[in-house]
Amino acid sequence: MSQEKIDKYKEEKANRKKNLAKQKRNMILGRIAGVLILVLLVVWIGWSGYRNHQEKKEMEAQQESFNEWLSQYMEDMEESSKNAASATTDESGTTKEGESGSTDKATGESKSETESSSEEETTTPQ
Repeated sequence: MSQEKIDKYKEEKANRKKNLAKQKRNMILGRIAGVLILVLLVVWIGWSGYRNHQEKKEMEAQQESFNEWLSQYMEDMEESSKNAASATTDESGTTKEGESGSTDKATGESKSETESSSEEETTTPQ
């Protein structure tokens, strides 16, 4: 048995430099892999934060654009309702164009003289 131990020791001694180099190489590769994993983790977290920030900016820009569009739409609607109100007859019974007309009280629509006279003809009993 003692000869087996001696042979084993000699073999270890002969390969000691190779084994130490192999251990050193594995330790360096392990550290490089650890640092690489940490760098990738930091980059991933940073990229996710940046992407979320950009999406938030885009959403705010879209919201602002929509708000501008909605404001413009509401202003246009107010203007068109004002224009429609000014085109209807005033209290004297004349339209803005100067035609004499009457206002249908049930619907609030104005009628010109020709429409009023044609309606009177159709509703007159015979």
